[in-house]
Amino acid sequence: MRLAAAIFSLIPLVPGLSQTDRDALRLLREVNATARTVKSWRAEGVEVNLSTTVQKEVRRESHFVIAAQHPLKMRQEHTGDEHTLAVCDGAEVFYWGGGTNFYRSAATVEKGCGFSLTDFYQLEESPA
Repeated sequence: MRLAAAIFSLIPLVPGLSQTDRDALRLLREVNATARTVKSWRAEGVEVNLSTTVQKEVRRESHFVIAAQHPLKMRQEHTGDEHTLAVCDGAEVFYWGGGTNFYRSAATVEKGCGFSLTDFYQLEESPA
């Protein structure tokens, strides 16, 4: 589902792309190349997780807002069944996981501060 959203949201960014091109692999490669050059972006959405057992079905819904600016600036908030907040200001990262669960440390890519558009859409190096 994320890949489909990536294709539809990035198609306007790919020059010379038309609806008559039926080569999906070429489209994915062009979208991937464009996503790698984007330095700042914002996304909003709803993530739905369904778990089914013999006795019942559990539906968890989380609304999210993500804004990122390269390098190491990012804000990500989830609300709904799960409430979390992560903020990177370029030097530090602050994470709050609801209640009293929080931490603060130096901002690094490994701590989630280098949140690129290709990471968000989980685009592969060479989609095939």
